[in-house]
Amino acid sequence: MKRKKTYLAISVAFLMILFTITVSTKLFSKGEVIIDKSEADQVKGSPFPYELTRPSQKFKLPRYLDEISGISCKNHNQLVCIHDEKGEVYLFDIDRKKVTNRYQFGEGRDYEDIALVNNTAFVLQSNGNIWQIDDFQGENPAVKTFKTFLSARNDAEGLAFDGESNSLLMACKGAPHPKKKNPDLKEKKAIYRFDLNTYKLSPEPSYIIDLEDTGDLKENSSKVKFLRQLGRIFGLGEESDCTFQPSGVAIHPVTKDIYLISSAGKMLMVLDRKGEIKAFRTLDGKMFKQPEGICFNSEGDLFISNEGKGGRANILQFTYLR
Repeated sequence: MKRKKTYLAISVAFLMILFTITVSTKLFSKGEVIIDKSEADQVKGSPFPYELTRPSQKFKLPRYLDEISGISCKNHNQLVCIHDEKGEVYLFDIDRKKVTNRYQFGEGRDYEDIALVNNTAFVLQSNGNIWQIDDFQGENPAVKTFKTFLSARNDAEGLAFDGESNSLLMACKGAPHPKKKNPDLKEKKAIYRFDLNTYKLSPEPSYIIDLEDTGDLKENSSKVKFLRQLGRIFGLGEESDCTFQPSGVAIHPVTKDIYLISSAGKMLMVLDRKGEIKAFRTLDGKMFKQPEGICFNSEGDLFISNEGKGGRANILQFTYLR
């Protein structure tokens, strides 16, 4: 009888664990595991400036942009886009709702994001290389490549121009440091700065992202930590939906805050200029199938691009609520 009770207890415990994993993972992937509603719409006491469940416009993209990996705003009605595997810059017209031009700059590689500085386009490769394309819309654009000390294991995916420091911010989805072992950065993410005056990458990260810091915002960081631990225990790996892995970065034109998008876990994080987390939101997995790119226009409207993931890729626009 005791043996039967023991088996029963073990079976019940096992079923409870499976139930917890299933329910928690589904809630998290759907964006339903969020902070208390009164806190969710706050950015350190101020209303969150976007309704992330209500895009003002949705732009469907052509099939050849199903793997759109990055976007940047050229002006009030034009965006530039980059494809994950093609050495081309695509010009998307917001008013006409279509791609109007394509500009080739290189061969197919793992391109992850794009940033504009006047008429120069900077394209980020996942191994940390930066491609500079001067006069990218001209007949004979000048292309240069800058190699950095980052590598494929760092998986650089986010790129944004910071006008205040005349530099490019580079967000790493993978390892936060080129050294294989750095206990101080374990389970953290990093943003480096590429100086456009010296064309050199900062030797150390300019910003360190620690998901546990969201506890200060009363985010369900305990649930996030729990899911991550379960992911490791059951071998879900680093690509588990319960980890924050920045796939895009942008700087708000008005507040100068740093916005980071994570396709893994469907998350949006806002940092201030000191690197402190101001806001942290989970996103609706049905609306944001695979968010990879993020940018703003000069008025502060937010644009987020999603890869097709079996359907049509798109760009969502969200009105800036001043």
